[in-house]
Amino acid sequence: MIVFSDTVQWKADAPAPVTSMRGTVNATLTVRGPDRDVHSGVVAGTTVNPATTLAHALAALHDEQGRVRVPGFYDDVAELTDERRAEFAALPFDEHDWVTRTETRTVSGEEGFTVLQRLWARPCSP
Repeated sequence: MIVFSDTVQWKADAPAPVTSMRGTVNATLTVRGPDRDVHSGVVAGTTVNPATTLAHALAALHDEQGRVRVPGFYDDVAELTDERRAEFAALPFDEHDWVTRTETRTVSGEEGFTVLQRLWARPCSP
């Protein structure tokens, strides 16, 4: 058996075995613009800018609560049981320490779930 995990070592005195997987979603997004590179002084404000269109599409992937707006995205996501929530709550976790060790500066994501629940039980953001 081979087990591969892309997780970090939680702490030297607290091993972090993988007990669940979050799955994957594959998609292709094609953004089209002018047939060739055009000078912005000639067409700016009068045609589609593919970079702007892509930025709008990516920004629209999440709502204000951090939930993914893709229809059907959550259809097969299992709800957290009380038992699973208790397991996460029992882990020695300090949000400030985690932000410092991961060098991420802040915590964000789907509202209503703890960092550990987002990290290990909820779908990650596309």
